[in-house]
Amino acid sequence: KTGSFGNFRPNNKYDSDESDDDDYAVGVAYPTIIEEEEEHEGDFGGNTAVWVLSKYMRVNLGHGGNTITFRSVSELPSFHFKRPPVSESASHLYDWSLPIMFHQMSKDNFFSLLSCVLIERKIIFYSANIHVLSSIVLGWIALIRPFIYQSVLIPILPESLFTMLSAPVPFVVGVDVLPPKSDVPLDVVLFDIDKDTLYNVGQKGAPALPRFKELELKLKPLYRELMVDLPEEHRTIPYDCDSVVSSVVEELCNIVKAHMTSVFSDFNKHCIRDLTDKNKPISVFLKDSFMDQVPKSDQPFFNEFLQTQMFFAYSD
Repeated sequence: KTGSFGNFRPNNKYDSDESDDDDYAVGVAYPTIIEEEEEHEGDFGGNTAVWVLSKYMRVNLGHGGNTITFRSVSELPSFHFKRPPVSESASHLYDWSLPIMFHQMSKDNFFSLLSCVLIERKIIFYSANIHVLSSIVLGWIALIRPFIYQSVLIPILPESLFTMLSAPVPFVVGVDVLPPKSDVPLDVVLFDIDKDTLYNVGQKGAPALPRFKELELKLKPLYRELMVDLPEEHRTIPYDCDSVVSSVVEELCNIVKAHMTSVFSDFNKHCIRDLTDKNKPISVFLKDSFMDQVPKSDQPFFNEFLQTQMFFAYSD
């Protein structure tokens, strides 16, 4: 089982590009066995709890799939953790969030919203059911891999903070009360979950995802299976999911990830690096070179996506 410890996070020597699973480990700690530290309990004013927590926060994370052990003090038994082979956040969403999303959302709206999230449009999700609302908003964390959302994501925005909808930054927020039309800026996309209706307020439709027909063909049978075969109890209780539904959702997410990864398979060919200072190499992405090999039908998407913080973080 995994252990959640608020916003604490131990040092992680694996926070590199070796594994994208660790990118989702924020707020979840998975300790390893460590040797006794030089400092002692007395260094923390005799507060054993603070000393143990300090010791715990300095351990390193292992890779996904590892079994990890931590022992706080010699008088207490060890704690054992096993990390899932995929990212912790994504694995939880397979069981809870995504089955509800795919049941509530038509295929066409799913593809449109996936594009909107990737190009960092401002998006409001509305539902009177806060369980469904929060699950759908959080579901995008797993769906946009290998990218990581860099802006504001709020599962449920209280009505008292609706002024935030005028913020000049991208966001994905959920509301359980529809804001007045006068409070919704023209550059905001609104999706009514209860009606499965997408409103592009003052905007054209989202650009099609790259190699859209290829991706649609791969996802169509899986999406149909989730829409038709999802058991009745899973349609109203987003906290329980059998292994069959979970595996279908995981496969669907992995297909999206593999597809978007393949789109950038030759990304390095369009980068140059200055190694004058080997300790601080400077890399530059050649956008024009990359766009020259992008099919014309995919260029509207890339014209927007290559300007996002999500892409800048990915390219770094």
